Amino acid sequence: RFAEEFRISDFMQMFKEMSERKDRHFGYTYEKLESFLIKLHSLGLLHQYNLYRDDRIVSSNLLLQNSNDIAYTVFRATDPEALRNGASSLHTVKLCENMAGKASELDFCGANIPEIARFKAALGLTLKVFYQIRT
Repeated sequence: RFAEEFRISDFMQMFKEMSERKDRHFGYTYEKLESFLIKLHSLGLLHQYNLYRDDRIVSSNLLLQNSNDIAYTVFRATDPEALRNGASSLHTVKLCENMAGKASELDFCGANIPEIARFKAALGLTLKVFYQIRT
């Protein structure tokens, strides 16, 4: 089953596990991130789309979108077993189907990260040049 439902604690648990598996460290605490995401959701800017097996979320995607036509998929976390069984790919397909008519453009972000770019290119998504300027 695929649906939009805000269950941020479920997302955060999968996100923490994924970050530990990938040995990724961020400059913020998970508590601060969760608080920030709750605030964005309360303002109507953050949406959570989930792929379920029974009632358990096995893949979750957070999107930023306001009244414009562009939605940004800023975070996704998927259960490791479900990931091995293709849940992330299925999640992408379902998300694209669901967002048709809700956004003219769905920016999956992260195409500047090689493993993410390979995954998105394999799905047939169009990769665009992305620039990041740091001072």
